[in-house]
Amino acid sequence: MTNTDTQTTDLPKGWVWTTIDNIAWVTKLAGFEFTKYIKYQESGPVKVIRGLNVGYGEFRDENFKYIDIETSDGLPRSQLRGGEILIAYVGTIGTVAILPRSNQRYHLGPNVGKIVLDELVSNPQFVMYYLLSSSGQKQIHSKSKAVTQSSLSMGTIRQFTLPLPPLAEQHRIVAKIEELFSDLDHSIAALETAQAQLKIYRQAVLKYAFEGKLTEQWRQQHTPPPAAELLAQIQAERAQNGKPAKSLPPLTESELAELPGLPEGWVWTKLSAISDVLGGLTKNSKRETLNLKVPYLRVANVYANKLDLKEVHEIGINESELNRVSLCKNDLLIVEGNGSIDQIGRVAIWNDEIKGCAHQNHIIKARPLLNFSSKFILYFLLSWTGRNFIVSVASSTSGLHTLSLSKVENLKIPICSLEEQQAIIAEIEARLSVIDKLEETIETSLQQAEALRQSILKQAFAGKLLPQDAHDEPATLLLERIKNAKGAKDARGANV
Repeated sequence: MTNTDTQTTDLPKGWVWTTIDNIAWVTKLAGFEFTKYIKYQESGPVKVIRGLNVGYGEFRDENFKYIDIETSDGLPRSQLRGGEILIAYVGTIGTVAILPRSNQRYHLGPNVGKIVLDELVSNPQFVMYYLLSSSGQKQIHSKSKAVTQSSLSMGTIRQFTLPLPPLAEQHRIVAKIEELFSDLDHSIAALETAQAQLKIYRQAVLKYAFEGKLTEQWRQQHTPPPAAELLAQIQAERAQNGKPAKSLPPLTESELAELPGLPEGWVWTKLSAISDVLGGLTKNSKRETLNLKVPYLRVANVYANKLDLKEVHEIGINESELNRVSLCKNDLLIVEGNGSIDQIGRVAIWNDEIKGCAHQNHIIKARPLLNFSSKFILYFLLSWTGRNFIVSVASSTSGLHTLSLSKVENLKIPICSLEEQQAIIAEIEARLSVIDKLEETIETSLQQAEALRQSILKQAFAGKLLPQDAHDEPATLLLERIKNAKGAKDARGANV
């Protein structure tokens, strides 16, 4: 958006188009000043404001570096006294906030500029809200320059245009914006509370499912075989197919004593007792020379009960590896490693979305045996108990939390008959589908709330939020006073 484009918009009577430079003093801490004079301290009397302290209409009073008073006094142009508009001009451009007034001393750091207005002639909140509006944000982003990261010069900021109403009308508009935003914030808070409660309810559904509570009535009406019989059938099938299970020690009495109680007929076992657990392909330069190429899943493709297949790479593979690393419908995928403990062990089910697909070694697959439900295992590993099992065995080396084949094989899983598994899955999915719809509704409402916020700002800066007062002094006279006031301020300190 150019200045000319902006100024073609009709304004209410008494308003005028102007630039930031006409109504404010804009400056920053110069790069050479930062390099030569600023020596950060971990504590001190003067807080240094950096880009991370400036949000969208929010001053973030946390995560500061500090300087001493002598350094701040030696750089008076970039000192802060409260009431200034702060604007990030490198990196995350578009963030704008007002520094609250307090007894705390602050100083500009790198990447943040200040816009200083004389509040007797212009309202800082009015200017801030305009810069946060869609029109203001378009100017900011359309005029930024990007080499390694987006940036704005002080000269560019000074040339931003904005509509200027009479001062009294500015105050009324700000008061109305804040009244409406307060109501909107309360609505958003209520939606976010409901959103958090749904997450708790989702986990409660999974908890009750694997305590057998969702199928209590089902068990009263059916007589399923005990889970021990299912385990015996799996072992017999493995032996018949010439694939005996790995010799893993059974759960000890002390281990069983620490596990949650189960309904009669259920048992605790290890994942390796009910599935084949297999690793994937190790990526290396030699694979680039192989003729056979297949699509393969990476960690970036696997999320919690979700696959992102927008970007699937190919990898060279030997014929002899195909059986081991190829994916089959209903394979359970488990992420082996991730930098965050919250993301370790993400699980999803492969539904044969891509034919002939393999997987990398950082994804472990568990292939259930004898029609054992992969969904049953998935939902358990998504539950609080299942997540705790995963987190407890994940090791951390230099901040990277990892699983291994043996750790995944030894994950504890509660099992019941195949019939009850299907009943449990049906009960879970009936409840989760309701939760999913409610979450979609809340997410839509949150998006609409943000759209309404921008609509309020659009109405405000078109002069349509409030009726005008014919007794207000026109902005043309206001600009004349601003010009005189700004001239006096410029005499006290030159722009950078």
